[in-house]
Amino acid sequence: WQELDFRIDDVSDLGNAVVVSAHVELRGRMSGAAVRQRFAQVFELQGDRVSRLTTFPTIETALSALRPP
Repeated sequence: WQELDFRIDDVSDLGNAVVVSAHVELRGRMSGAAVRQRFAQVFELQGDRVSRLTTFPTIETALSALRPP
């Protein structure tokens, strides 16, 4: 990649998990093609440590994964 820009859009502390909404913007070195990808990550916590990190394609899927069945 010629350019790589990672941005955090929002952070939500849910107590036992932290949900991060972010996006990355890339530009191809050879093609010059621009790519922008949004995603969300859930950091599940046990005490003061991250016990699991899961990446989701949208904030909605990240939040729905945290809801009890």
